[in-house]
Amino acid sequence: MALREAAVHLSSAVHLSGAAVGAAPTPKSALSGVTLLLVIAALFVAYGLGYSHARFRRATSDYKATKNTLSGLRKLILGTLTTTVGRLALVLVVIAVTMGWTWSTGHPPR
Repeated sequence: MALREAAVHLSSAVHLSGAAVGAAPTPKSALSGVTLLLVIAALFVAYGLGYSHARFRRATSDYKATKNTLSGLRKLILGTLTTTVGRLALVLVVIAVTMGWTWSTGHPPR
């Protein structure tokens, strides 16, 4: 019988605060106002970090997509520039021929 009483005595352990381990929480162990404010602040910070991380991932995705299409865009802009410079050179040649003709004959070509 003594062994059984010792087992019961050991199974009902007491916490340092004097409350039995596993007992229902007392109002003293409920969240205080400061703890509640800290939890709410932590939730806002966690939400902000998640939002920032999502924006970072989106920006990285957009950057990679743009970087992959950049070689095609470079070819396109080089082709456009070449066409523009060629047409400008043609216009300058026509203007130069017209001015040379006018200078040599005294009147523009008809």
